[in-house]
Amino acid sequence: MVGGRQTTFLERRRVVGLYTDSISTSVAFKVNEAQRDTDRNLRRLSSGDRILRPEDDAGALQVAMKMDSSRKRSDAALLGLQNARSYTEAQDQALDVVGQLFTRLSELATLATDATKNSSDRSGYNYEFQNLVQEIQRIDLQEFNDIRLFRGTTYKLFDVAANIKWTDAKAAVDAQNAADTLNYHYLATITSQSEQDEIARQIGDVGINAWLGGQDTAVEGEWRWTEGPEGDEDGGQGRLFWTGTSGGSAVGGAYQNWGTGEPNNSGDEDYLQISQASSPTGSWNDLPDRDTMGAGYQPRGYVRETEEGNLPIAYHEDGSTFGLSKISYTSGREGDVLYLPNELFSSMNVNTIADATRAIELITGKNQQPETDEDRFSALSVIARLRAQVGANLSRLGSEIEHLTRKRDNFEAAHSRTADLDVALESTRFQRNSAKLEFGAAMLAQANGLSLQTSVMNFI
Repeated sequence: MVGGRQTTFLERRRVVGLYTDSISTSVAFKVNEAQRDTDRNLRRLSSGDRILRPEDDAGALQVAMKMDSSRKRSDAALLGLQNARSYTEAQDQALDVVGQLFTRLSELATLATDATKNSSDRSGYNYEFQNLVQEIQRIDLQEFNDIRLFRGTTYKLFDVAANIKWTDAKAAVDAQNAADTLNYHYLATITSQSEQDEIARQIGDVGINAWLGGQDTAVEGEWRWTEGPEGDEDGGQGRLFWTGTSGGSAVGGAYQNWGTGEPNNSGDEDYLQISQASSPTGSWNDLPDRDTMGAGYQPRGYVRETEEGNLPIAYHEDGSTFGLSKISYTSGREGDVLYLPNELFSSMNVNTIADATRAIELITGKNQQPETDEDRFSALSVIARLRAQVGANLSRLGSEIEHLTRKRDNFEAAHSRTADLDVALESTRFQRNSAKLEFGAAMLAQANGLSLQTSVMNFI
């Protein structure tokens, strides 16, 4: 009844229909919600990630992305540190071999001091001795992934296969230096016989006319090394090494390698070259700054000298680096403490008892009378100190690797807490939502059946 009157069939059908449709809609909403939750549970359980979409947890997603980026950069830095350790271990192994070779050299020299040995015997010892000396020098040029194991002073001949002026050669080297933040490049300055020998060892026969870093443009007849560290001397004028023409003289006993009759300033010649036309071949000559000289004199290249710097090793995820101390035992400039001059190798032999005795002194330091222990020179002591320096480098690398590994692990743990799924909790939620889905589906079926039954009965 409605308002004291009997309801009609149409009114009764409308009321029952609305009521029963409302139940079905409510149950259907709950079922769909349970289905979405169950699907999300399955996606999380299958991926292992707590955050699948930004809307899952926008703030945590931002933190997780930063942590993951830091972790991956730390992994990359760790790979670099491990490579640096491999590089340093290769240095130590090479120095170990060099130490053994020097020990064998001292053994051969000692055998050669035996007064009962004749010249033929000593000649046999010297044959092995010289081969081992060459091997020591060869090891100094070894590389690790195209990077020299023993970084010192290097020399390279640039043959441009065309005529080139001195100023253009200087500009080319200056551009190379500007582009390289690790090393110092400049036109070569040859200041000693040792350096001349080192250039010959590294380059071999130059074979072309090539510019060097010397000139007398400021004051005619005052030849100076104007490039590299020597170029900074004397107030930036450069190191003075020769005055006058061919009849001039070396300044303060400075090294010079002028060819016969050079320098002669024939035609305003103010720049220094290695000349194939001079006598002897490969000695120095003066030329003007031109690219139109005759083929016999015109340079078509230049010799570049490089002071290799410490290797930059990344030790932090932000790209920060430290310099791994360079190690060198044969190629270096005068004044380097840990440096075996080329004269050591060129002068050592065991052809006589005196020569063998001198070789023992150079290798072991025995019988030297230095004023202090620091003045005592021996090849073995240099190699021992170099290995100590390598040990210090390895210690630094090990410390950095350990620190970065712990930091990487902390990033990993922090990222895991933020982004990784709690599998036990998610499994529990999955079971709960699955039950809701199953029960909801059953109730929806009943609600739909009840709605249909009621509608039919009222219709009848």
